[in-house]
Amino acid sequence: MRKLLYVFGGSVWVVVAVLMMVKGIGGCYGSEWQGDRKGMGLIVSFMSKDVARGHREGGSVLAVRYNSVLKSMFTRERKVDLCCEMEVSVDLESMRGGEILWNCDFVCYAPIEGVVTDIGGVVFRNAGFSSSSTIWLYGFYAGVMMQNVICRPSLYCLCQSYGREVALEGRIEHRWDLLPLGLHGFMLEFSGAMGYGYASKPYGLPYAHSFGRKDYWYYGMALSLIYKLTAGEASIGVSYESNAASKDSWVNYGENYKNNVWFNAIVNFSF
Repeated sequence: MRKLLYVFGGSVWVVVAVLMMVKGIGGCYGSEWQGDRKGMGLIVSFMSKDVARGHREGGSVLAVRYNSVLKSMFTRERKVDLCCEMEVSVDLESMRGGEILWNCDFVCYAPIEGVVTDIGGVVFRNAGFSSSSTIWLYGFYAGVMMQNVICRPSLYCLCQSYGREVALEGRIEHRWDLLPLGLHGFMLEFSGAMGYGYASKPYGLPYAHSFGRKDYWYYGMALSLIYKLTAGEASIGVSYESNAASKDSWVNYGENYKNNVWFNAIVNFSF
């Protein structure tokens, strides 16, 4: 599923060479990293629709993400990884919307085997060719994951500056190896999420009653076919997300965007 911290506006074509430093869904939580925590990862993804937290934010998107574990530290029985990522994405429909994202997070592996605490922050740079100004946005998140439990449940809390928004989201995911069916190297993955969001300043604008309620519930699921590569994975899938807000509220742009279905393709290389 697509990342849960979001980027707004601008346009940018960028070629990036980064040797310093992140899925998905994506998603810029540590739990959405689609790379190896022990090294570096390069992810190229395409989504036919840009959806975040159950509501549509744009058209088809092509994104390139580079991530790395900068440093691993050991404190008593705990291990802490300092991880960073950089992402560049382009809205293929308008060719004017895009984003540059920087993210750093601290991932703590608790003494209880399989329990991971993830705390981090994200900085967005909104810089469009059509605008002379540059806008910096930021977000923070904290969560806990259980890796060695069926469906790998996780619970995250996040906030972001643009809409003065706070969200709480629970997620599950599970993979099935398709080798028993004679499909060597193939896996099927299911993921689901449910969350609650509250925005006191939707789209960066002062709140007005015409926007509808400030808070809303959202939910979604995704199904992907994954093929294991020598140094990573490739996947294609379909996702669905919706919300409990009214159709004419700010969440749904006053349009019939409540039920969003889109397709995605991801190639993830680990080094």
